[in-house]
Amino acid sequence: YKDIGSPFKELTFEERRAIQRILDVMHEYFIQSVAENRNMAIEDVRKAADGKFYTGMEAKELGLVDFLGGKEIAEEIIKTRENLTEVKLVEYKKKTKLFDVFAGMMSAAGFSFGKGFAGGLVERKGAAVM
Repeated sequence: YKDIGSPFKELTFEERRAIQRILDVMHEYFIQSVAENRNMAIEDVRKAADGKFYTGMEAKELGLVDFLGGKEIAEEIIKTRENLTEVKLVEYKKKTKLFDVFAGMMSAAGFSFGKGFAGGLVERKGAAVM
C-alpha cells in the first residue's frame, strides 16, 4: 500500500476501503474530541460533523465557538482571562529547506502537466485517445 494515492494509478477497491477505514476512525476521534472539549452531547456534535463548513455565526449558534472576532478580540480575551495589561504575540515561521523548494517545484510541475494533459484531451473532444 506504499503507493496509495499515487496520481499515476487508480485506487483499488481494497485501497479505497483502507483509506476510508482510516478516515472513519479519524472522524470519530474528531467528533469525540469536540464533544469532550466543548462539553456538548456527542449526538449534537455528530449532527454538525457531516462535512459541511459553517460561517462563524453558524458555528457560534451550534456551540462550536465561544466568540466571533479577529486578533484584537483574542488579545482582549487573553488579557481578561489572565489578568494582563499587555499581550505579546510571537509569529513562528517555518524555515524553508532546499528539499521543500524542490518538492514544491515538483508538485507544481506535476499539477501543470496534469492540467495541460487534461486540457489537451478536452480539446480533442470526439477524437479517440489511447
